[in-house]
Amino acid sequence: QQIDSLIVKDSGNYGNWFRKGELALRNTDTALAIKSFSSAAAIYSSPDVLLTLANLYAAQKNKLALSLCTEVATQKPDRTYIAHSYYITGLYYENTGNNSAAIENFNRCIQQNYYYLDAYLEIGWIYFDQEKYSLAKEIFETATAVKPTDARGHYWTAKCLEKLGQPDKAINAYQLAFNLDNSLSEASEAISRINAAKK
Repeated sequence: QQIDSLIVKDSGNYGNWFRKGELALRNTDTALAIKSFSSAAAIYSSPDVLLTLANLYAAQKNKLALSLCTEVATQKPDRTYIAHSYYITGLYYENTGNNSAAIENFNRCIQQNYYYLDAYLEIGWIYFDQEKYSLAKEIFETATAVKPTDARGHYWTAKCLEKLGQPDKAINAYQLAFNLDNSLSEASEAISRINAAKK
C-alpha cells in the first residue's frame, strides 16, 4: 500500500515500480511482478530489471526471455550481466526442452564467470536426467572445486557415484554434503539406505 501511494504521487519513478515488483515476487504474484517490472523497464531499461523480467519469462517458457537477454547484451554491460543473460537464456531452452542449446548457453555463462555455480549445476542436472552419470559426475565435481562449501555439488556427486555403483565413495560425498548443510535430510537418508543395502 505504501509503494502504491508513492506510485500515485510519482508514477515515473523507476525505483518504486522495481520495489513493487520485488514485493509481488515475495507474495508469489508473478503476473503483478511482470507488470511492475515492465513498468520499471519502460522508465529505465537497466540490465537489472531486464534480466529480472527475462528470468520470469523463462520460467513461463515465454520467448520474450530471449529478446530481453539480447537487449541486455547490446547494452554492453560488464561480464557479470552478460553471464546472467546467458544463464537465463539457458534456463529458457532447458524449460522448453532444448537441452543442447541450454548446455551451450550455460557453458557461455561459465566462460563469462567461472564461479557461476548454478550454471554448472544446471548442466549436471541435464546430464543426470539423461542418465549420463559419468558426465554429470564430472560437472558436479567441477562445481565442488569451484565452491567447496556448497553442499549441492557434493550431494549430486554422491547421487552419480551411487548410480555408477560406487557406494563407499557415494557415502563419503553424501556425508560431506550433510556436514555442510545438515538440513539436507536426503543425504543422511541416502547414507542409511546404502548401509542397509550392504547388510
